[in-house]
Amino acid sequence: LFFQSLTRSLVGSKMYWKTLGAIYGETWLTSSPNLSLQWYFRMQLFSRFRDYFGVIFQGIPFVLVGPLSIRFARYPEVLIAAFSIIWTIYRPVQVLYDANFALCLSMLCPRSLARMGVPSFISLCCIMVPVILNVVDHWMWLEVNNGNANYMFFQCLAYNVFLGIICAQFVSASMQRDKALRIKLDETKEEERHHPKME
Repeated sequence: LFFQSLTRSLVGSKMYWKTLGAIYGETWLTSSPNLSLQWYFRMQLFSRFRDYFGVIFQGIPFVLVGPLSIRFARYPEVLIAAFSIIWTIYRPVQVLYDANFALCLSMLCPRSLARMGVPSFISLCCIMVPVILNVVDHWMWLEVNNGNANYMFFQCLAYNVFLGIICAQFVSASMQRDKALRIKLDETKEEERHHPKME
């Protein structure tokens, strides 16, 4: 809300709605290739189902907000990082800046990052492979007419799977951290109850 109000004060109230519409308005209706998976599904679907699946794709991240907010209510930095990664995965038009920003936000939680497993490290190391191949396939398909949409789809799928693995590992590591802190707190309370301090 802060950034939206800042944007409104910078561009003015008339231009604010035009800016908002340009950024968020019709992006979920796009069929141009990008790092998201939604463009491919929009190309393959019958036109009468496109709006339905557009709403479904846009609604999936909002289903995850409630459970994550309840579980990590004491850790706002984890919520910010997790929501940012989830929004990056389900965004209709993805760019690399989205993933870079989301991964930078995850650095706000170094203890969760320390608990992440090997799959997240492998995913982080391999995420550039589908990005580079996506650029090559984009050129082959749209410029040279030597490829097809399936080549790009599989690169987008691999990219989003890697982001999903990183997100799942991050949320799991944050849950492990929270569980370890709760166990430690319970043990401390139990110890204080059995061995009260002498005054």
